[in-house]
Amino acid sequence: MLDEAKALEILKQHVKETDVIKHCITVNKVAMRVCNEIVSKNPELTPDVNLVYWGSILHDIGRSKTHGIKHGLEGCKILEELAQSELYKDERDTLLKIAKICKFHIGAGLDEKDAKELGLPEGSYMPMTLEEKIVAYADNLVEGADKVRDDKWAEEMYEKKFGPGGKPTKRLKELNAFIRKLM
Repeated sequence: MLDEAKALEILKQHVKETDVIKHCITVNKVAMRVCNEIVSKNPELTPDVNLVYWGSILHDIGRSKTHGIKHGLEGCKILEELAQSELYKDERDTLLKIAKICKFHIGAGLDEKDAKELGLPEGSYMPMTLEEKIVAYADNLVEGADKVRDDKWAEEMYEKKFGPGGKPTKRLKELNAFIRKLM
């Protein structure tokens, strides 16, 4: 069974930079708060809390390979490899879902055109499940290792970087509105 301590252990086995580890822990705290608030206000929704926990801890495991745009894809590969190991045979399905969280957490997602322009393998990198969206949302609220901001701050940062009408900004605002509506 995947437990909370094991998630951090796996992260530390791969990532050696303390700032990245601290960032993941902070994103985890934010993601769990968001997840719990969503569940308390929407009892009919049933996000997989374990998946949000593990996904938020491991979302940046790919930074052990690169700090570039491909870190989500690298994290996905790491978790897919773990899923194939004998050590995690009983958790294979869960690890594959966490791999998708890593792959889809970049910004508020990347569509097929964005992926191609950024040199990523063909396909969409958009968060689709509630768990994927919660982790992407939480990641956008954490600046650096431990500064937690609100989603309006994230929108302002995206507007400065991509312009108010830029595709990444629009996507982030849509994700923020979706999560905000559930909270």
